[in-house]
Amino acid sequence: MVDSLLSQRLSGIVTRVDEIESKFTENQKMVSILSDDLKFVKINLNQVDDDVKEMVTETNNISTKIDKSHMETYRELEKIFSYL
Repeated sequence: MVDSLLSQRLSGIVTRVDEIESKFTENQKMVSILSDDLKFVKINLNQVDDDVKEMVTETNNISTKIDKSHMETYRELEKIFSYL
């Protein structure tokens, strides 16, 4: 009788350990998926960061060209007004 009770309890414990191992394996898979997703996001964020830096550089270059153009236009206007 005692052996039967111990056997049932041991069987219950083994079943519970199997359930825990199964859940642990599922959690490991989820962690792996999340890790892969985070790597993907990091790569994309780095790409966006690079793109933004490039756009800032281009914007600064355009701004410099516009400033130079304004200065040239101003100088030309000064010449024209000096002739008047």
